[in-house]
Amino acid sequence: ATAGLTPFTISVSGCQAEQTATNIATKFLGHNVTTAGNLGNIATATPAENVAIQLLSDANGTSTVDLSGGIASVPGLTLEAGETAASHQFGAQYITEGAAATAGAVTAVAEYTLSYN
Repeated sequence: ATAGLTPFTISVSGCQAEQTATNIATKFLGHNVTTAGNLGNIATATPAENVAIQLLSDANGTSTVDLSGGIASVPGLTLEAGETAASHQFGAQYITEGAAATAGAVTAVAEYTLSYN
């Protein structure tokens, strides 16, 4: 089960305007990744059990980001021709893994980098 879909935005600005669109890959690296490819709960004070954070490639929650292979490259951020800034909304949500979830704190960590040619 999932809950709490929360959009977040990654943006670039101050870019040089180009003649053609530039696709920018967003690369996510998760810490404490679960076998299901989600961000494991690293809360230390009263942590929720069987709860992880699932990253999504859009704000609607339609496509998951699998972090089990290490770094996950996710498309979506595009600097359009003639523009100097761009943004894309990703998402994150709670997901139950294994047995029933218990109440408690949830903390997860992911790093991201942006890559383009």
